[in-house]
Amino acid sequence: MEMTTHDRTIQLITVLDYNARQIAQVLGISTRGASYKLSREKGNQFTESDFEKFKNFIENLNKTAQQ
Repeated sequence: MEMTTHDRTIQLITVLDYNARQIAQVLGISTRGASYKLSREKGNQFTESDFEKFKNFIENLNKTAQQ
């Protein structure tokens, strides 16, 4: 079974061990919005754009760590 964008984003969040506040900072949304996406509340879920933001965030962390 192919993973959805939401599932792939959740996987990144799990690896980072981020909470809703930290997710909100990466995505530039409210903490409540991040909480809704985490729980898929009110039909919210992570989008391809959210996944790309997390992927870029991780790449930037890696670049910073290598310096």
